[in-house]
Amino acid sequence: MSSRAKVATCLLLAAALVATLSRTWQAPNDWAEAHWLLDYRFGFVKRALPGQLLAWLGATIGRPVDEGLIAGVSWTLCALFAALLLVLTVRIARRSSWSVESVAVGAAFLTSPFVVMTGNVMGYHDHVFLPLGIASVWLVMRDRWWGASMLQVAALFVHEASILVVYPVFVLAGLLRADDRLRGATRRPLPLAPVLLPFVVAIVLDVVVPTVPVGFEAAFTAHLRQHAFVHGGIDTLGGPMLAGTLSQALDLMRPYLGANLSKASSIGLVAPTTVALLLLLLSRTRPAILSLEALAIAGVVLAPQALHLIAWDLERLWTWSILLMFLVAWIYSEREEPPPEAAPRGAFVVPFLAICCNLAMETPLMGNVGERPSRTARAGMLVALAAGLLVLGAIRSGTPVGTLVKWRGRSLRELFRR
Repeated sequence: MSSRAKVATCLLLAAALVATLSRTWQAPNDWAEAHWLLDYRFGFVKRALPGQLLAWLGATIGRPVDEGLIAGVSWTLCALFAALLLVLTVRIARRSSWSVESVAVGAAFLTSPFVVMTGNVMGYHDHVFLPLGIASVWLVMRDRWWGASMLQVAALFVHEASILVVYPVFVLAGLLRADDRLRGATRRPLPLAPVLLPFVVAIVLDVVVPTVPVGFEAAFTAHLRQHAFVHGGIDTLGGPMLAGTLSQALDLMRPYLGANLSKASSIGLVAPTTVALLLLLLSRTRPAILSLEALAIAGVVLAPQALHLIAWDLERLWTWSILLMFLVAWIYSEREEPPPEAAPRGAFVVPFLAICCNLAMETPLMGNVGERPSRTARAGMLVALAAGLLVLGAIRSGTPVGTLVKWRGRSLRELFRR
């Protein structure tokens, strides 16, 4: 594929990403703002690291931690995370020789409910601990085990959910990297100490130190009330919710667990993109259904659903499985050479159907808000994406596109060749 065609492909994927984020992006809500006001002045409490770093930043630049600073940091983090997702999508396409199928799967991911939710959770710590986890996987694939482990530990101090979201994919990357080294010239086994360190830290944080400091709830409530932009009752709910123990959360969620895990609409929300990503993965590796490798992949993708035991964010938890399926596909694309045989005819049909589902479905959002674009606008997005994929397919396969699309008397293929 020519360099111009590659640039056009990247622009197509970037447009899909921006259009999807625009469906839901918003200013940080009160719950997100309350988290950024949490720091270690109240003692050692969970999720306080980002707020402490923001407090230090405010002190350095001589500005209080207010609504504007929180919004600026939140938008910046969301934009950086979105850019990271785009980079990984392009890397998968490049490692797949820019096949139309891999580009279509990338477009399916970038229009998925996970990306829709990414714009909705502006200001949430997802945009901090998820990139830390992805960076740790990148380091593992380059044998920088202790650096990767430290990033996993940092992710735990940002949000304790990372132990079920980014830690499993970190372990999978480590196992695959160790397998590569055992088959190669170095033959060095998996270094257990850096791999197990985040798990040990998680146990210490969630079991040995399960309670907040005395007086935390009252102190944090008073602190929130000093900031008028935090309203909606968060000033009175924030402290008690953050002070809850694991056992209390389990008791609270037990009656709802079965309904949450079996809710058909949630499964249908994530299934199309997950299946498209799975087929892309199977084009590179075909583990036996009951092999340890296949079970490990399934465990990584489904691990976040264990959070239904303690958390209310139903659809947000389901969309994390889309991200993890994407990260597993990325890991395999980095370690395997592109498949020598051509993809089966019509292999782009599944990701294209996934794109159709993603643009047709409404993703239930946090904070009782709705998506902004109308169905007509999303239909326009679908037409634009379909047109881009069809033109890319024509160029990639060598099919003459001059009879389909003309640009000042020259075919698009001729333009890309120049």
